[in-house]
Amino acid sequence: MVPGTLFKWVWVAVCFVWLVVQTLAIRRLKGDLKRRSMNVFWVVFVMLMVSDWIRDVFENLQAARIGMLVVGLAAIAATIVLVVMLRDPDAGQKMDGPDVDAQGHIRSLNLN
Repeated sequence: MVPGTLFKWVWVAVCFVWLVVQTLAIRRLKGDLKRRSMNVFWVVFVMLMVSDWIRDVFENLQAARIGMLVVGLAAIAATIVLVVMLRDPDAGQKMDGPDVDAQGHIRSLNLN
């Protein structure tokens, strides 16, 4: 197997694992953690688009490999960040706003 081909398949595998973990994060996280997971998604997505743009514009194999390497490293870092978020014991319980408790019940107002 040619090293360039192996490099491409490792990159594809890393990005696939990131997508699976990202999908789990979107489905399981709530509130602020869900917003953060979407921010992670958009950062890696933009990096993928920039890498693709570099490959198309410069048509340089070395530049394309460097772009793939940067995106692969970003996907690894994003996967680690998402796994840490998913391991948070309250990941599925966090709700927005001060009027909602951890179980999602509306708190009564204390008007005293």
